[in-house]
Amino acid sequence: MQLFYVPELINGSIEPDDMEMRHLKVLRKKEGDTIRICDGKGSYSDATILSLEKRSVTLQVNEIYQVPNRKPELILAVSPLKNADRFEWMLEKCTELGVSKIIPIICERTESPLRKMDRMQRILRSATMQSLQYHLPELAEPMQFSEISKLDLPDQKLIAWCEGDNRTEIPEVLQSKKDAIILIGPEGDFTADEVDSTLKLGFQAISLGANRLRTETAGVYAAAAFYMKNS
Repeated sequence: MQLFYVPELINGSIEPDDMEMRHLKVLRKKEGDTIRICDGKGSYSDATILSLEKRSVTLQVNEIYQVPNRKPELILAVSPLKNADRFEWMLEKCTELGVSKIIPIICERTESPLRKMDRMQRILRSATMQSLQYHLPELAEPMQFSEISKLDLPDQKLIAWCEGDNRTEIPEVLQSKKDAIILIGPEGDFTADEVDSTLKLGFQAISLGANRLRTETAGVYAAAAFYMKNS
């Protein structure tokens, strides 16, 4: 099965955007074919291609169905990287794993602010459709690390840290069937003051293993550990 994205899903005839139109043509779809479309918010339909022109596609939406959001939910708060390609790779893989929300956090040692948010939204969209999920993850606007306290935090709050003695391996500390937020720091790691500030908020310091991981690898590893715990 292939999944196509239409942001507004309504009964009747609709036109997908240029990105999906190109996708349909690359896959050699034709008039009369039935394709599955979704709006990234849990609604989907098996639509019929009414017309497939050079510059336009028209779909006929029949019955609309709803898929509940995946539970439990994972929020991944991670520092942007100087190398945008590596950050984008992490976004793609974490989306495929099922992360619900990604928050770029600007830490003391963050080397570069996050740019090209539109491009990153397209990456999330493509990864969601490729992995046959009906809910797009939310990509939040970048926020300062100090603003974490303003978030509506779940009960399970973890911060991955390369230093410190009082850290627990992530597979041991994760609780099944509970929403979580996991903080992943920049390439130079969190500062001791940043970690201390989160501990006061009820976060628990965790280890992601004996090897020192790049930020993007750490993000994927943390997400994979969470969904393995809840598989």
